[in-house]
Amino acid sequence: MNKILITGINSGMGFAAAQQFIQQGYAVIGTVRNKANSQKELDVLDLAAPGKLTVYQMDLASLASVQNCSEAIIKHHEQIDIFIFNADIMNPPYAKTENGFESQFQVNYLGHFYLFSLLKEAYSNSLQIVISISSLSSEKGTNSTLADFERQVYCSESDYDAMKCYRESKLAQVLFTAELNNRFSDGGLKGYAVHPGVVNTNLFYRQYSALIRALIQPFAWLGYATGFLRTAKKGAETAIYLATNTVEADGIYWADKKVRQHNPIADDQAFLKAFWEWSEACIERSIKSGA
Repeated sequence: MNKILITGINSGMGFAAAQQFIQQGYAVIGTVRNKANSQKELDVLDLAAPGKLTVYQMDLASLASVQNCSEAIIKHHEQIDIFIFNADIMNPPYAKTENGFESQFQVNYLGHFYLFSLLKEAYSNSLQIVISISSLSSEKGTNSTLADFERQVYCSESDYDAMKCYRESKLAQVLFTAELNNRFSDGGLKGYAVHPGVVNTNLFYRQYSALIRALIQPFAWLGYATGFLRTAKKGAETAIYLATNTVEADGIYWADKKVRQHNPIADDQAFLKAFWEWSEACIERSIKSGA
């Protein structure tokens, strides 16, 4: 039985994807930031196919939490075939994580990068696919040097631009995917970054004020009718397609079950290598400093 690791399965696309994988007979290993607050949703998934879901608590904003979760997963699972890095945040108020990084960068990218780094050796014999849920925003990312990322990741509140930080964190996922393929594709591991469309989840609404949310949520049907909005199930389609099919088309960035042109920054091979090594260094510095 194939096993799939999905981060953030308690809502949105993570929940929709977990539902569909379980229905198709896959075993799902899921992570949530707070198990107690997610129990209702987790019960729904578990009732669909008892015994096919295992859930771990993991806060991507804490490298210690990521490490603890990875250790628990390795202890209890000998095989994982597919990683889907789904959990993220979008346009929150300025915040630094306990590790000293801008929150969107760590939750959306660096926490997942660290999780992959901790798990890759344990599952080197079974892991086939790594999928990162990116965004159309990645195409507009402009960080093309390590200095650009340094300024963003360690930015002050006065310099904080929520949308830019989100955009660059999604670009980081594409850079990670491209370099992952450079490093591991010869061994059979394949990476994909996915733009799921504008999905009608809490993540989409969280960027607006309470008043705006109250005004626009009742009109979600109009978004569906025009094609602007997608359901979580629809948004998860491309990730599920990549996870469950032999894909012939070559490309690191996908949308609507086909290759989409990625940000050209991801074509700079020297930068991809440097960015991966810089990501490792960021984590190492934080751990050494005790942050």
